[in-house]
Amino acid sequence: MTFDIVTDKVSTTSYRLRETGRGNGIETLNAKKDFSITGAVDFTDTDNNWNNVNAQLDEAATDAHWATEMTYDYFMKVHNRNSIDGQGYKLISYVHFGEDMDNAFWDGKHMSYVDGLAKDGKPFTTVDIGGHEITHGLTTNTANLVYKDESGALNESFSDIFGNMVEYSAKPATASWELGEDIGATRDMKNPGAYKHPDTYKGTNWKTGPDDNGGVHTNSGVQNKWFYILSMGEKGTNDINKAYDVTGITREKAAKIAFRNLTTYLTSSSNYAEARTNSLKAAKDIFGECSAEYIATGNAWYAVGIGEKVCTNTSVPDFNSNKITFKAALIYPNPANEVFFIDIPVSENKEISVQLYSVIGKLVYTEIYSNNGQPHQVDLGSIHAEGIYFLKLQSGNEQVTKKVTITK
Repeated sequence: MTFDIVTDKVSTTSYRLRETGRGNGIETLNAKKDFSITGAVDFTDTDNNWNNVNAQLDEAATDAHWATEMTYDYFMKVHNRNSIDGQGYKLISYVHFGEDMDNAFWDGKHMSYVDGLAKDGKPFTTVDIGGHEITHGLTTNTANLVYKDESGALNESFSDIFGNMVEYSAKPATASWELGEDIGATRDMKNPGAYKHPDTYKGTNWKTGPDDNGGVHTNSGVQNKWFYILSMGEKGTNDINKAYDVTGITREKAAKIAFRNLTTYLTSSSNYAEARTNSLKAAKDIFGECSAEYIATGNAWYAVGIGEKVCTNTSVPDFNSNKITFKAALIYPNPANEVFFIDIPVSENKEISVQLYSVIGKLVYTEIYSNNGQPHQVDLGSIHAEGIYFLKLQSGNEQVTKKVTITK
C-alpha cells in the first residue's frame, strides 16, 4: 500500500519526518534501539520517496508518521478536535525505542514504538496501533481515566475504539475489528473471546486481581464489544443468559457517542456503570432521548451485561422511510467552530429551511438547501461570538429546534 505523507525539506537532497501543517506539528524520530529518547535523531531521505525498507526496518518510521497524520486528521475532521489537547499539541513519535519487546505506548507526552519480537522484530507501528496510543493522550487530556481496574479497562477500550476508527477512516476497504492485525492481532472487538477477553461484564474471561493493573488489557473487551454491537448490531445471548437483539447505528454515530462520553462526561475514577449512564447522556445530547441511537446505546450495554433496556415503550423512528424525520437529524460536530453539518437520514429530496438564533432570539444565519440524504455543511465564518445558539430546521409543516454550541 502506498500513501502520501507530509515531510520537512532540509535541503535539495535531504528530507525528514517532520511537518507543521497539522496543529503545532508532527515529528517522527529514531531512538536507535535505546530505551531512552535522549539520543534520538531524525530519519532522513534523499528524494522524499520514503520507500525506506532496510535491515533496520526503517520503513516502520514511515508507517508511524502516516499513522500520526491519519489520527490527527480523524479527530480534527470528524470531532473538530485540534490534536489531543484541543490546542494543537505537537505529536512526537519515537520509533526503534528499545528492542525485543512487543509493545508501543504513550508515556504521558509522546508515543514510543518498540522493536518487537513478533513479525521479525518489526516495531508496532500499524495505523490502528498508532491511533490507539495517541488516543491515550486524548484520554490524558480529557477524562484522565486512572489506569487501573475498571477505569483502566475503559481507558484501554477507548484507545481500541478510536484506533479502530482511525484505521477505518484511513483505509476503509481493509479495516477490521481486530487491533494490530497487520503485524499480529492482539484483540478483537467483534469477538473478544478469541483472545480470552470478556464480552460480558464479569462474565467469562473477566479478570480480577493485581496483574495487568487489574486486567486493563483484558476487561476492556466489554466496552469494545458494546461499541461493536452499537455500530453493527447483533442478536444473541450473553454470559449471564440475557437475550438481546440490537440494531446497529453505524460506526460513525457510535464513535460520536463514545467521543462525547470520553471528552465531556467521564472522570478519572469512572467505572463501567458510569460509562453506561454517561454514554446515554451523550446519545441524548446528540440524537435526542429515546431516539433510535439512544435506544441502541442502552440496549448495547444491556447486551454486554450492564443495565437494563431503555425506552421500552417508545417506538423507534423509521430510518428507511422517505418522510423527513427531523427528530433523527444529526448536528455535528457540536460544539462547532468553523463549520457544522446537518445530517437528516432520508432519501427524499426536500427543501430545508435553516435558521440559527442566538440565546436572545436574534437571527444570525439563514439559508434554504435541498436535502438529498447527504450531510449539509453550514459555514460559521460570519458568526464571531461564542456561545449557545438554537438551530431551527423546517420543511413544510415539520420542524425541530436543536441546540448548538459555537466556539471560536
